[in-house]
Amino acid sequence: MSDTLTQEKITVGGYTAYGPVTPEAKKIFYDVFPDGVHGNAIYTPFEVATQGVAGKNYKYKCKVEPKNPTIPIVWESVVGIYQPPKGEPVLKSINPI
Repeated sequence: MSDTLTQEKITVGGYTAYGPVTPEAKKIFYDVFPDGVHGNAIYTPFEVATQGVAGKNYKYKCKVEPKNPTIPIVWESVVGIYQPPKGEPVLKSINPI
């Protein structure tokens, strides 16, 4: 075992630091947001933090754009998704930042 412990190993019950969106995290995100669309907006995740619980919690930092290209506004949100040990991932929250 390495003498260097990662944030994930020492933060029991807490979220990891935000980092790149892994292929696993990307799949879970797009299972909940097919094509990145939710309501009238398109969500593109650019960072993710995770928390191991009975299942796994994900917090995604996302760029958000309106589906209507004539609206010239872009913002960021944090999207919370829970992946239970068995079954489909569940959208828990969307919070603008």
